[in-house]
Amino acid sequence: MPVMPELPWKTYIEQGSFGFQYPAYLSEHNSLSPSAAVSLQSREKAIFMCVVRETRDTFRKLGYDTMNLSGYMDLVKLSRENKESWYLPIRERNAKVNGLHAVEMYCEPENAILTNGVSDSCSMKLLIIEGRKGFFQVCIWCRKTDYDLYTGEFDRIIRSFKEI
Repeated sequence: MPVMPELPWKTYIEQGSFGFQYPAYLSEHNSLSPSAAVSLQSREKAIFMCVVRETRDTFRKLGYDTMNLSGYMDLVKLSRENKESWYLPIRERNAKVNGLHAVEMYCEPENAILTNGVSDSCSMKLLIIEGRKGFFQVCIWCRKTDYDLYTGEFDRIIRSFKEI
C-alpha cells in the first residue's frame, strides 16, 4: 500500500483562551455558527468545523455557580431535547484531551441536510471539554460517506486542542 504524503497543518490560537492544529485545506469562515469563537471549512471537501467557547462567568450570571462537565452535558442534552440543535448523539465516551476532562460524541443529523438542494446526510464528531476557564465544544462534520476517510484528521485536531 503506498504511503500518503503528510498533509500541511496550521495552528490556530485565540490568545488567552484556546488553540489547536488543523489541516491547511481548511480556511476560516465566520458564518457557520453565530456562537462560534472560530469556524473553519473546506467547501471542496465538504468539511466544516467550529469551536464554541462558554466561560464560567457566563454561567455564574445565569445562576449556575458551580458548573462542571456533567452539568454542562445536561444543558447540551436539554438544548437537544428543545430542538435547538440538529444532531442526534449516537455514541459517547469520556475522554481526556491534554489533561482536560471531556466527552466525545459521534453524532448524525435527525433529518438529512440539504446541500445544493440535494439530501446529503452527514456525520459529526463533537467534543465537549471542561477547561479551567469554561467549556468548549469542538464540532467537526462532513458527509457521512466521507467520515471514515477523514476521522484520523478529526482525531488529530481534537488531540491538539489546548486551553491557553
